[in-house]
Amino acid sequence: MESLQLHVGSEFVILKDYFHAPFTYKGMQSGIFLKYENASQNHIWFAESSYMRGSIQSSVSVKAHIQQIGCDFSYLHQVVKSLRNRERFRLYVGATLSNYGFFTNYNPDMEYSETQATLSLAMALSVRVSYQLKDAHQLGFVAQSPFVAWLYRPDYAFNGNDYTAVTWLGTNTNLRIALTYSYNWKRYWQLTTMYQYNYAEYMDPQAFFLLRHGLFVGVRKCF
Repeated sequence: MESLQLHVGSEFVILKDYFHAPFTYKGMQSGIFLKYENASQNHIWFAESSYMRGSIQSSVSVKAHIQQIGCDFSYLHQVVKSLRNRERFRLYVGATLSNYGFFTNYNPDMEYSETQATLSLAMALSVRVSYQLKDAHQLGFVAQSPFVAWLYRPDYAFNGNDYTAVTWLGTNTNLRIALTYSYNWKRYWQLTTMYQYNYAEYMDPQAFFLLRHGLFVGVRKCF
């Protein structure tokens, strides 16, 4: 079975860039998620892209502008089925190739303001659980955490020495969790709600902390 999903919503953001702006910034960002999924009896693969933008501010600074771009490709294999009812509970385990960019302009009103970019290319372990409550209601859970990642962090413009590093599990912390609820409102169509939590703390190559969590609503079309 194939499907397309579209989600829109907002999330709360906490950012602390120890190198470029050593204050705690808080704010909101809004955006869109688009996902294509192909599911067979024993495996699932899907591609997901996202775009978010908003503003954050610390207690001693002007508002900073933020943008986020993401693109993931995942392949998961089913490892557990409920013995009593094979269609209700399913557990999938696999890997996700994750591409991520987070862009911050700390002084957007200045004539020569500069946008700082944090980029990540990672291979993550992924776990997905789905449970069919009734014919029209379904719950879902997804968790991802990279076991190897390439990171890019910028230096000050006048130095010109950008920083990159390859990190393994345990060096940096990065966790994504998503909880979903789906309702079959008509044949081949579902209404969906998603709560998403993202936690990232990089110590190498430069210290950087980012927490995001928010609520999204959307629709899913099955083929």
